[in-house]
Amino acid sequence: MTDYMSLINFDDSVSLTFCIENEKIMTIGEELEKINGNAYMNGYN
Repeated sequence: MTDYMSLINFDDSVSLTFCIENEKIMTIGEELEKINGNAYMNGYN
């Protein structure tokens, strides 16, 4: 999965970004949405 994400440490916070255009990442988002309808890939979840 490291090919599809980057981890950014800044002061006392951590940001994780995904390349959401990749089919594998979109599949994860779809599965999350099945579990919880509030879990969607909008950049802020």
